[in-house]
Amino acid sequence: MLSDKGARGINMLRIFCGIRYNLYIKGRLMYILFFLLIPFVFAYFSCKTDRYLYKTLQTVSCLLIVAAAGVVSGSQYFYYLCAAFLVSIFGDYFLSFKHKNENYFVFGIALYFLAHAGYLLYIVMSFELNILLFAILFAVLVIGYLVYYALGLKKQISGVMVVAVLSYLIISCVVLALSAAAKAPLGAKIPIVSGIALIVISDTIIAETDFREKKHLGKYILPTYYAAQILLSASFIVLNFG
Repeated sequence: MLSDKGARGINMLRIFCGIRYNLYIKGRLMYILFFLLIPFVFAYFSCKTDRYLYKTLQTVSCLLIVAAAGVVSGSQYFYYLCAAFLVSIFGDYFLSFKHKNENYFVFGIALYFLAHAGYLLYIVMSFELNILLFAILFAVLVIGYLVYYALGLKKQISGVMVVAVLSYLIISCVVLALSAAAKAPLGAKIPIVSGIALIVISDTIIAETDFREKKHLGKYILPTYYAAQILLSASFIVLNFG
């Protein structure tokens, strides 16, 4: 049997080791989050110069940071987020040069659809879900966006573009509802919900500028898109190191 002094000594040692461990984990968290300044810098130069190179480097840097964090943490699910970023790079290409070919816009939407599929898998595999909350939010979102489509976009698009836009609209609502219904720690949930919401906002602005000729809104497309990718990267880092 240990004496009272011996028991107190062991308890103090456990507390000390726990504090050291928590400081170590938090130190790694801040160190990795610091690297998100890299895509922020590329985002800044992309918005200032509108050069495609900086747009690509911004997404590539997010991908590499998430991949490195995933390997270090031993996470099994960083592949889905990295895959989403990877196909987004190709989607960015087609939308950036859509003026060269009328089919590029459809190709871009298709690739962004796959990116959303990656976000969907990342959320579903990483978190438990509140199914009732998901169903309610999805119903509200999809009804709202179908009304927006019927009143604002239907007359401006036709043919294969209708299928592309409606499919993308639905998966966007699914992913946004899933992110809000995820049972995640607050530090990870806020950036993931904010990130997905900003992607939806960015895509809505694209629809407004390209289909409804509201060109003055175009300046908000890239800032919201870049902020979304940085926030999604931060959510993964906080989830695995927070």
